[in-house]
Amino acid sequence: MGSLRRVVHMVTALNGSANLRHIDTSRFFSRRPPPPFSPSSMAVVTEESSLPEPSMSFYPAPAPPESNGDIGVMLFGRARDRLLVTDQSVSAAIYDAATHALLAETTPLKPKYWPVSVPVGDDIYLFDLYPRVPCGGRHCFEAVTAVVDSSSSSSSYCSRALPPPPFLFAPGYSPKPIESYTVVGGSEVWISTARAGTYAFDTVSCSWSKQADWPMPFAGLAEYVPEHKLWFGLSSSRRDKHPLCAVDLAAAVASPEMGPELTNVWMELSVPREWIPVEAFLVHLGSSRFFVARFFQELVEVRCDFSQRFDRFAVFTGVELERTSRGELRMIKHKSERYSIAHKVLCHSVL
Repeated sequence: MGSLRRVVHMVTALNGSANLRHIDTSRFFSRRPPPPFSPSSMAVVTEESSLPEPSMSFYPAPAPPESNGDIGVMLFGRARDRLLVTDQSVSAAIYDAATHALLAETTPLKPKYWPVSVPVGDDIYLFDLYPRVPCGGRHCFEAVTAVVDSSSSSSSYCSRALPPPPFLFAPGYSPKPIESYTVVGGSEVWISTARAGTYAFDTVSCSWSKQADWPMPFAGLAEYVPEHKLWFGLSSSRRDKHPLCAVDLAAAVASPEMGPELTNVWMELSVPREWIPVEAFLVHLGSSRFFVARFFQELVEVRCDFSQRFDRFAVFTGVELERTSRGELRMIKHKSERYSIAHKVLCHSVL
């Protein structure tokens, strides 16, 4: 059994700042294994809990007038408590959530409207969710790596610009969001868009290659789970409210004309019609356990002037995957809790 993450990090925004909260995931898993998942275990969540107070707040430095993005908080690979914090002034720092300390600053990054990242080993590869052709010193794809001083065993961090994905240079290209991304083979970063298909960046040779015309069927980050030899993520299907799914990307690439087939799909939560999905995140904790964070809003009042008031809340769930005696993969739902969210607080990410 591999190591198990105990804490995940929730990043929220309020009045221009980014606030970091730590969620103890052990409360979402039972000591005794619950019965196998069934539709009855999808009952609407009634248990209310309170979010922990922020452990750290980050405020942006003054940014150029043309900047219009947000603070980015991203997770390094094997160092699950080490975070990269960026803003639109191209400032960047490394924050250690375990010790509540700023470890170092990095060489300046290029501004990104909406930075997202993929951790690879001890490094982090970050790109703009809406990539553009580099111009005026702007780079849509970069890596932040640790440089260890052998004499003192201390680390410094540096960033380096990387070649942008080739589809940016296609005739008539207009910025479209990167819809899914993952790591394949431990050293390749795969990204997908609906129009361009799936591309792979080899972090060893620093080169791009096209893998397929189809996009990966995930929403956001997918993670490879070696004990099942599958990639797990939230499905890109909005109609189905982004259920947890599993895909064999290796088999899909071997038959590129067929496209990826969802080997399994599970929805851990019954979502009433009144709940409007806003955002969802999946975090692999290790040992076939996952933390699912879903954010909703619900209309509670229509005023005389036709303005509307919504309640905003999150539902966090712990789930586990296991093989049956027949070798089939099944989901075990442990526990769900509901958390109210203040009106002006926006959720950026769950890492």
